Amino acid sequence: MKPITKIFLIMIFITCAGNTAKAQEPNFTVHWTSYCELQSLDSYYKVEWALIYIPTQSVIRQGNDILNLTASTFYKEVTDWDCDKDEYPLNYMWAVSVKRYQNDDITVSCSGEARSSYLRCSDLYDGVTLNVNMTYP
Repeated sequence: MKPITKIFLIMIFITCAGNTAKAQEPNFTVHWTSYCELQSLDSYYKVEWALIYIPTQSVIRQGNDILNLTASTFYKEVTDWDCDKDEYPLNYMWAVSVKRYQNDDITVSCSGEARSSYLRCSDLYDGVTLNVNMTYP
């Protein structure tokens, strides 16, 4: 086999393997930094998130997750939802809120929010990273 043919076949294999490894669901990652003092080791984080369809301002999917105090990052895949991957308009946006609750489950000691830029459907499948800077409420 000619060297150029080998290189071409290797490149095709790498491309196919890379496409297979990509997430198959819309997904996002949230990183947060707390600029508040910690008042209780019984505190926890609550991450609230929503996928918003911009033209109608409607929430397509939403949820909230509770994480322990040692967490500073969160990854979420949205299952059971599809959009037209060939769609070109920037119709979608992720919105997240991170709050640190005290052990009384009522008092928020630190919070922050972030929103993505407007995204195409295909961007949702490539993954988006949001950075939240948390401060006193």
